Amino acid sequence: MKEIWLTPREIAGKYNCPKTVQGVALRAKAENWEKRKAKGKKGGGFEYEVSNIINKFELLQNHENSSDNKLQGSAANYNVRKVSVDEDFFKGHTVIGELKVDTSNIDDIKISTDGAAWIILSNEFVERQGLSNVDLATFTATDDSMSDAIKNGDTLLVSIHNDSTEQAKALGGIYIILFNGVIMVKRLQYNPVDVSYSVISDNQNYQAFTVQKEDPNFKVIAKLERVLSKR
Repeated sequence: MKEIWLTPREIAGKYNCPKTVQGVALRAKAENWEKRKAKGKKGGGFEYEVSNIINKFELLQNHENSSDNKLQGSAANYNVRKVSVDEDFFKGHTVIGELKVDTSNIDDIKISTDGAAWIILSNEFVERQGLSNVDLATFTATDDSMSDAIKNGDTLLVSIHNDSTEQAKALGGIYIILFNGVIMVKRLQYNPVDVSYSVISDNQNYQAFTVQKEDPNFKVIAKLERVLSKR
């Protein structure tokens, strides 16, 4: 079989692979892809031998395009079929989507994950972190208020707080919060005396503030589990 060497940027979004360079690198590490220093390519870095992945992808495409297996109906049918293939293709791995928060109705905030920007982690890694039974998502930091621990553009692995029971467990740590319609990454410190949180930024240029736990404009969205990749 002819070897095919590509960089993460050349792989991203193709051949049923993650759509981000970071996602490709994580999958490559989890699946122990063969790699080498990139040859004659601007920016240097690594490139991966992906002939097996490309061949699997082409076999799938040929199958889907054959006359006996043309998909019928809406695009939703294609997605269902694609998911079933991915589940087999990524056996032994957990597919994690990007955190999405719908604030269009402040009285009914919807938290979900988007499969369009997923990453892949090995089940072994997820189990080692004690995260097998929680809803996971990724989140991209959008400011430097938590630097140096978290910088603008870092990819975070978070566990989603779906209900009030989980929110009650937020006693301290770094969380994704929603306050007055703004999504933030902040350190929370719970004060049981007045049932409030100190909302703290590690970057001293940002001022800390206090918010009551039952404030209707305040919601704990997710907890930081670890920083997956640095920008």
